[in-house]
Amino acid sequence: MDVVTARAYAKVNLTLDVVCRRPDGLHELSGIMQSVGIFDTLTLRRAKSFTLVSNVRLPEQNTITRAAELLLGGRGVAIELTKRIPSEAGMGGASADAAAVLRALPALYPDIRVMEEELMRIALTVGADVPFCMTGGCAHAAGTGELLTPLPTLDLPLLIVKGRVGISTAALFKSLCLPKADAEPVRPDPAELPDVRAVLSGDTEALAGLMHNGLQAASEMLAPEIAQLADRLRAQGAKAVTMTGSGSAVAALFCTMEEAVQAEKKFSDLPFVRACRTVPQGVEII
Repeated sequence: MDVVTARAYAKVNLTLDVVCRRPDGLHELSGIMQSVGIFDTLTLRRAKSFTLVSNVRLPEQNTITRAAELLLGGRGVAIELTKRIPSEAGMGGASADAAAVLRALPALYPDIRVMEEELMRIALTVGADVPFCMTGGCAHAAGTGELLTPLPTLDLPLLIVKGRVGISTAALFKSLCLPKADAEPVRPDPAELPDVRAVLSGDTEALAGLMHNGLQAASEMLAPEIAQLADRLRAQGAKAVTMTGSGSAVAALFCTMEEAVQAEKKFSDLPFVRACRTVPQGVEII
């Protein structure tokens, strides 16, 4: 196979709590992540060296290059990226792209033989959200996001919007004023958490009542339009509204896809607005 094309699906955080600042200085998180039907497309071709072209400007140090370097082992690849997931949105675009590279390279070069456990370890070295994006679907995430408990994917009609201001994850976490824990956090059994129980039981009404983001208040200090967008979404009849990840995208849950599509028309003034459904995978080789 000389060419492999992959779809890298975005994610939203249906729930997210910042538990504490751990002794290692990182933040302990807990919440439910879900893949959605918004995706970047990556086409990988065999080549003598590494090249990367994109329809948007990428930083010199990017997750695609990092992921490729960890697997190529002297091989070459030409990667073409068509980006649709907005940046600085909390939708995991960079992580999804890295996950797609890690999935696609062994398909392009069958002699790259990496066990799944090792591949997930490599994914974590690229970024905390990359392991989730490798599997996708729905999962409870703990730790810095890498401790995953798979959950069933519920069919949720969503409307996701993003204004003109992005949020730097590093700047956001730096602004948090959490005390540093003296010991490693004790993590509860995910099955005992109310949001996990709602997903396991397929209770979308209960899940709607639990959707929240512990980072949202801090993000609204950096980008006040997040609160304004949340209010606009509620005014369109959304059952639940929450910022995703570190922002600045806001996801709204509607009763039906038709309602989400109708509400989408009210946000044509924004640079990004998309009605979509949840999907059961993070990367799709097509």
